[in-house]
Amino acid sequence: MKVRKLTLNGILVILIVFSAIYLFATITAFRIMDPSVLNETHPIEGTDYAIRYSTFEQSGIVRGTNSNTAELVLEGNYGADWGAAAEGDTLYVNAYRATSFGLTLCDVVQIDLAGLKESPLFPNAVLRGRCTSGELVVVSGVMLPANYPESNALCRLYAMGDADLHPDGKEAEILFFDPSSGEIVHRIPGTSAFSDDFEERYLNKTLEEVKACD
Repeated sequence: MKVRKLTLNGILVILIVFSAIYLFATITAFRIMDPSVLNETHPIEGTDYAIRYSTFEQSGIVRGTNSNTAELVLEGNYGADWGAAAEGDTLYVNAYRATSFGLTLCDVVQIDLAGLKESPLFPNAVLRGRCTSGELVVVSGVMLPANYPESNALCRLYAMGDADLHPDGKEAEILFFDPSSGEIVHRIPGTSAFSDDFEERYLNKTLEEVKACD
């Protein structure tokens, strides 16, 4: 009887273990299939690095472009919706931050891949991408359209503390930044940051072509 009792206990243990594994697998499958669950990686300009957005893992910069096997190397809320660029051992990305007003702001930052350290580059700015001659195109002094800055009174209240910040994005300054030299090589003040023809006017041209149209 004693041997039989041990055998039944062993069977119960096995059933409990398999039930736990099944439950875990079922919950994971439902989480993955749930449209509210997000787990995406966006590669950065042909590098082995990507930006991960996830609702059940840490978001940030990852090594590897497979969302299931990528390794987190720098936690943060980074954007890949407009542009993320790489130059040697440096990444240039949009970094999002929340304010006590409930607004989401964006800064352009640079990330040193050797030391995995983030440094600010342009505050209250958005990296829109590269022009065809390779310079990074940044709109400075703006708030994200997701804040509805034209109708959100909080945006205007927040902008009162920064004379260079234009909440409606219509008086932005466009910066052409050369990542190889680390210098701003051209500026265009008083321009709409999020116009429908932005790509055509600035990203689909060389810097010389942009200058010729100023």
